[in-house]
Amino acid sequence: MPPSPLSYKPEIPPGPEAVIGRTITQWSRTEQSIEELIWHFLGLSIEEGQVITSPLDAKYKISMLRGLGIKRINGTLIKDFHHIIKFLRNLYEHRSTIAHGVWVTMSDGTFAALSLKIKIPENANQATTTATAYDFEHLRTLINQYPYPVRTG
Repeated sequence: MPPSPLSYKPEIPPGPEAVIGRTITQWSRTEQSIEELIWHFLGLSIEEGQVITSPLDAKYKISMLRGLGIKRINGTLIKDFHHIIKFLRNLYEHRSTIAHGVWVTMSDGTFAALSLKIKIPENANQATTTATAYDFEHLRTLINQYPYPVRTG
């Protein structure tokens, strides 16, 4: 009897583990850049800025950056800024799944992050575990999308 399409092994090979680790590392650099932009917009030193941003989750930092950017950026750059904020929110959702999901190898050989926190439609069975599948190329694409840290001063 073939395995159920929902069966999985609670492990993944070292190669995908390394890519997952790289994704988390890149996110840390991106989050640092978000903090630095917030500090720049507020005219704060590193020491002062850390008091404000260090206790915040990245989701709130992105919202803070958005609010400050709307007040500080004008002209044609505001449209680009909105695209960047949307992009950062998308990366944050992937990062959260990648970092907090329980990684497994599905019966078809794909790797997936199991999570009870993933946003699922209201009409779906809320009592089930949801899996987000990531193949090597998808993870590599995410890594390559991360912006390099921006130094603001």
